[in-house]
Amino acid sequence: MQIGNSVLSAYYTTSVGVIKITYAHNAVCGISVVDSVHGDNFPSELSDKAASQIKEYLSGKRTRFDFDYSLPDDKSFKGKVLNNLISVPYGKVITYKSLAEKSGSPRASRAVGNAVHSNPLFLIVPCHRVVPSRGGVGGFAYGENLKKFLLNLENSRSYGE
Repeated sequence: MQIGNSVLSAYYTTSVGVIKITYAHNAVCGISVVDSVHGDNFPSELSDKAASQIKEYLSGKRTRFDFDYSLPDDKSFKGKVLNNLISVPYGKVITYKSLAEKSGSPRASRAVGNAVHSNPLFLIVPCHRVVPSRGGVGGFAYGENLKKFLLNLENSRSYGE
């Protein structure tokens, strides 16, 4: 249900917890993992489609998403990072340093970390695919265990439990 130009949210239970899908103007503009349902729940055909595809991805049955989504029209470094990150394919990883280089600031690895930490589209902009050059998994807004799960799901590398 869409009310005027409002941004609405719908909540779905998945294998990794409750997912909040925010949408407006016929495009998803936010996907996040939350502790529980907060406020009103307005599922729609679009949010149902997104949730269904996310559940398929989490069960290993999907590698791409084909619902409408939008990122903020952001020309900042953060916008460049998120747009470059979208092109990292399923099953592959990129280092913070390489992503900084692709985004035009080769020495901004820490800023890349900040940009991906505030990613509004969990899974669609695959921030879990960014890893440190030195090895390991690096940080993740939703915790190291979920990042390891997603990397192992995609068979990117073997990341210990």
